Amino acid sequence: MKNKLLALLVLCASCSASKYMTYDDYQRVTIGEKISDVQVQLGRPYEVNDLGHEKQQYIYIERIQLGEKRELFRRYILTVEGERVVHKEVKEETTSPIQFIGG
Repeated sequence: MKNKLLALLVLCASCSASKYMTYDDYQRVTIGEKISDVQVQLGRPYEVNDLGHEKQQYIYIERIQLGEKRELFRRYILTVEGERVVHKEVKEETTSPIQFIGG
């Protein structure tokens, strides 16, 4: 019984988990597209910032492992006005490898 319950919980969690954006997904988002359509395909954003005057920024994040101690973070920023994407951009940053001092 416990195994069946655990399997059911795992199944429910995997179905409700939000999707994430990749660079290919970002490339497919078009200017003028409804943000609701983007969310159906890619899930909820990591963050939504209100810019005023019916404008918001929807931010999605992708984390890519570059090595044992280094990662690339991509922030996909969609600017939305009146429920439509009016601008999009990508910002990237990497973590520096940890340097150990001493012997």
